[in-house]
Amino acid sequence: MVDVAPAPAAIQDVRCALIYLLKNANEFNIDTNKIVIMGGSSGGHLALMGGLLATEKHFDNNCEYEGEIKVAAIINKYGVSDLVPLKNWSSAKKWLGNYYLDVSFVKSVSPIYWVNKNSPPVFIIHGDEDPIVPYAQSIELYQKLVSFGVKTEFVTIPKGKHGKFSANENAMLSNKMWNFLNSLEL
Repeated sequence: MVDVAPAPAAIQDVRCALIYLLKNANEFNIDTNKIVIMGGSSGGHLALMGGLLATEKHFDNNCEYEGEIKVAAIINKYGVSDLVPLKNWSSAKKWLGNYYLDVSFVKSVSPIYWVNKNSPPVFIIHGDEDPIVPYAQSIELYQKLVSFGVKTEFVTIPKGKHGKFSANENAMLSNKMWNFLNSLEL
C-alpha cells in the first residue's frame, strides 16, 4: 500500500476512523471515554499517532470533528516511535516517499515528538532482540512518557523477536495489558 498511499495517508486513515467512531458514538453505543487504540509493528506506530495527536488536527484534513479527540489509552506492540534515525531504513524510506529527507516532516509522523503531559496512558510491549524495529525505540518512548509524567508501562520480552512471542509470553502480556487497562478505571 505504500506505493498507493505514502505518508501521511495511513495516519490520516487512523484519525478518520477515530473521528468516525466519535461522530457515531451514540449510534454504535460507544463510550467515548473508553476508546483504546492498539496495534503491532506499523499498527503500533499508527496507534501511537492516532492517540498522541489528540486534538491536534495536523493530519485530520480528510475528516472534520469539532469535539475533543482523545483516547483512554494506547497499546503499542513493538511499533516505531521515531522515524528520524530510521529514515534511510528501506520500509521507512518507501513509506516516507519523497519526504524521507525532510526532517521536519519525518518528525511530524513520528509519535515521540507528539508526547506531552496530556498524552493518554501508553502500554508498550517489545522484544529485546527484535530484528526489525530496534528495541531502543520503545526504551526512548517509555523514557519520554515518564519524563512528562504520563502513565505508562513497558514490558520487555527477553530474547523476544518481532512479535513472535510464545503462547506463555502472549498470555502474560495479555494479563499485564488488562491489569494496566483496569488500573485506569475505564
